Amino acid sequence: MDVMIKNSKKKNATYKWSISIVFLIVLTLGWLLVAIDERPEILRKESLFSNIQKGEFIVNVDGYGEFKSNDQKLITSRSQATVEKVFLKPGASVKPDSVILKLSNPEIEENVLIARQELAKEYATLKQIELSQKREIMTEKVKFTELEANYELSNINFQAQSDLSTKGIVSKLSFAESDIKAQQMRKVLAIYKDQIEQLKLIHTESINMQKEMIKQAESNLRIAKDKLDNLTITAGMTGVLQQSFVTLGQTVSSGAQLALISGTENLVGIIKVPQTQADLIKLGQKAKINTRKEIIHGKVARIDPVVTDGTVSVEIKMEGDLPDNIRPELSIDGTIEIESIPDTFFIERPANIQPNSIGKLYLVSEELNHASAKEITFGAESGRYIQILSNVNVGETYIISDTSALASTESIVIKQ
Repeated sequence: MDVMIKNSKKKNATYKWSISIVFLIVLTLGWLLVAIDERPEILRKESLFSNIQKGEFIVNVDGYGEFKSNDQKLITSRSQATVEKVFLKPGASVKPDSVILKLSNPEIEENVLIARQELAKEYATLKQIELSQKREIMTEKVKFTELEANYELSNINFQAQSDLSTKGIVSKLSFAESDIKAQQMRKVLAIYKDQIEQLKLIHTESINMQKEMIKQAESNLRIAKDKLDNLTITAGMTGVLQQSFVTLGQTVSSGAQLALISGTENLVGIIKVPQTQADLIKLGQKAKINTRKEIIHGKVARIDPVVTDGTVSVEIKMEGDLPDNIRPELSIDGTIEIESIPDTFFIERPANIQPNSIGKLYLVSEELNHASAKEITFGAESGRYIQILSNVNVGETYIISDTSALASTESIVIKQ
């Protein structure tokens, strides 16, 4: 009996030790498995994914900018003045006679009054000269009439004595005296008549000289009035008041910029594109302008050779009539079509991937629970898409969010 109890206790102890050893082995294997799978993890909801597509791939260069007018007018001040009134503000539609600003300059206003007075004075002088000449001519005509009468009397006396002399009634001496006197009066009359004609010529010259003085005074008044009129600033063309460079009460000097007018008929799109893509753009390439309300088609008309802040400005000439709501300085997005690549693979451009480069993407498994690294050769880019030159399959899913922190990892776990 004692032997059986001892054997039973021995078997129970052996069983307990076996269970403990198995449990310890399982625990160790589990710990080893966890320790072995140290792959990094990412959360699906915090990551971006994209599928491989295939088809026509249109290479575009995107940019942003605004409409600009090819017809612009810069208005400057003709003289020093003070801004007295502001009638229009930037953005207002204008016509040639639209008043934008009113300037003031007391000296210019006074000069107009002085010029008017000088002109009136010259006209009064002309009137005085004309009256004086009329009196002088009348006086000379009276004298000429008297001389003419004396000549007639002398001539009559000469004719009478001529008949009497032939009859011997009048002496030859008296007749000779009458003849000489008549001839003398005729010469005096001719000289006086010529003197009157000369006087008229002198009068005419005097009048002409005074009229020249009037013309000069009129010119001075016209210049003074032009300066006064120039204080009223008008648009001078149909378009939009683009900019106003002055404020109420500001004093401006001669030549100072006052306003910029832009026409609304000849508008072009000026878009800025990255300097790295500017060499892809050529004159005549098709372009689309997005005003956020409509799409307008055009062509590349000019490429600015100057690089500014890493961008190059490209001028797009519009095709056809523009909608009525298009105005200068309207913000736009532009897309320039570079080329069309038929039947090629492409994907949404992953973070930190450049065109025509080789990079690493993570291919997501069919179970969507892990991803494996794969080397990919990239081609041209277009907007938010980029061409893939490597051997891939349509529908494959890749991680396109930033995975630069996982650069040395070949496989990652995707957690829900």
